[in-house]
Amino acid sequence: MRFQKENLTTVLKIVAALALLYFGTQQYNIPARLKYLFFYNGYFGCAIFILVWVVSILAMCVSTFLPNILMRSFLALLFFLSTVMGLTYLQVSGAIIIYDNLFVLLENARFASGAVKEYTHELFLPVLAASLSFIMIIPPVTRIKHFFSAKRISVLAYTIAILPFFLILSIAIARGGYGIDQTPIQYNIPALFSLIMGEKLFIGEKDRNSVDYAHLPIKAEHKPNVVLIVDESQRGDYLDINSPDKNLTPSLIQNQAHIYNFGLSSSGGNLSAESNQILRFGPNIDNFNTTFSQNPYIWQYARKAGYKTIMLEGQAPEGVLNDRMSKKETAFIDQFIYIHGTTSYEKDLEIARLIKKFTEKPSDTAVFIYAVKRGMHFPYDGNVPEDQRIYKTTGSGFEVISKTDMVNSYKNAVHYVNDAFFTSLFDGTSFKNTIIFYTSDHGQNLLDNGYRITHGSTENVSCFEGLVPLMVITADTQYTQKFKAASAKNYNKAGHFNIFPSILEIFGYNPDEIKPFHGLSLFNEIKTPRKFLSGLLTVGRLNIGSKNQNKWNAIPDSLVATPPVK
Repeated sequence: MRFQKENLTTVLKIVAALALLYFGTQQYNIPARLKYLFFYNGYFGCAIFILVWVVSILAMCVSTFLPNILMRSFLALLFFLSTVMGLTYLQVSGAIIIYDNLFVLLENARFASGAVKEYTHELFLPVLAASLSFIMIIPPVTRIKHFFSAKRISVLAYTIAILPFFLILSIAIARGGYGIDQTPIQYNIPALFSLIMGEKLFIGEKDRNSVDYAHLPIKAEHKPNVVLIVDESQRGDYLDINSPDKNLTPSLIQNQAHIYNFGLSSSGGNLSAESNQILRFGPNIDNFNTTFSQNPYIWQYARKAGYKTIMLEGQAPEGVLNDRMSKKETAFIDQFIYIHGTTSYEKDLEIARLIKKFTEKPSDTAVFIYAVKRGMHFPYDGNVPEDQRIYKTTGSGFEVISKTDMVNSYKNAVHYVNDAFFTSLFDGTSFKNTIIFYTSDHGQNLLDNGYRITHGSTENVSCFEGLVPLMVITADTQYTQKFKAASAKNYNKAGHFNIFPSILEIFGYNPDEIKPFHGLSLFNEIKTPRKFLSGLLTVGRLNIGSKNQNKWNAIPDSLVATPPVK
């Protein structure tokens, strides 16, 4: 009887280990991967891939019999977390975790609690499958424990247990983070995590170019304040100025007199960090990698033009740099202000108050303000008190599953947070010596492609992830006619790439000299189709020659806004 029980325990541990591998790789197409590897790398590439799998299967089985309970527990927890992360991401996005999306997930760890609430439904099966890893903690039977405790066998067992991790990490290092597709998630996610952490420690950002272009002098009395407001998760077609029938932001309709609307525009990327970097570096879309890595910061241009530079950070906690901003960059910012508050509503109203404070008071020095709003990051209901939710959802709590529920939840957030923001921004503000650019970091996929990932997709990318608003607010008589003409000829045609050169022209830089580095401004006629980047984009990796797997995604010409009647 005891012998049968010991055999049952041994079989259970092996079956659990193999089942864990199986559940983590259900969506893999191993034959297709081998065919791909053979085409590009021949027999050697296929052999390496097969070796990784053979060693991984052996390691998973060996790990469950390691004599040290602390090591078994550590590996069990590692396998559990990796399996949950990989399978949940697959359910939410329809994509397997690779370097790019893991980097982004780690970078946005502060939103983890919101993600857990938003994706509770998708977490159930991954957690259930990943729980198989805890069977490893059950002590192995006596005779197997004695076998693995022998000195030589013990050394060999522990070596085999960690070997897949180092094999996969070596391939990832050699291939710049890539090349490990369809290897076991229990090992490749920890390997990618280690690579990302190593790169963050050892890959720095090179110094950018200085501002060497000729500067056109502007008389002090004709130098307007310039403000760039970057919202969070505001889709372009969910503002009344682009879709009046939605009735979410009536404050924009009521204050159209000072608004020059460019309609539905394209973001730089479908992630916050990517878009904000593009807005701060102003790369030329025709020479993207070089100009993205080398262009001066927008702060450098502002300072040379005689502006005081101010950063309003509405997302990150005190002392934390957001959207891949570096200390080198902050050296060019005169005043860095973290916005305090417990809700998006409070933080965004404070941003509106500070913008008015810095632009409305008389000053001998014009200001350039870059304001990152807290906005409507998911879970949307978390931004709205229950008694302020105009549109009802049938889901309970944060569990919004149907498209109708998701849209209604989003509409509640837009109405509650952003209508209040615009009401405050316009209240008592003249805009006579101020030009405000307003856009969002990215749009939102509201189950438009069937997947619940709202933005940041690397596969199955929805065009709505890059659909953002773009408008200019001003009553500066020197620029009202220019923006009126620009918004007419570039309505539903512009995007993030056109904002930076527009600001530089207002600063007083020569358009012909900045165009090779920053592309077309809003004052030019824009004929380039609207498009945005998906995939990871970091300066450090470009500087060491790593090929980021970025993809350009088009926004269809059919997606346009109709201007409301003034």
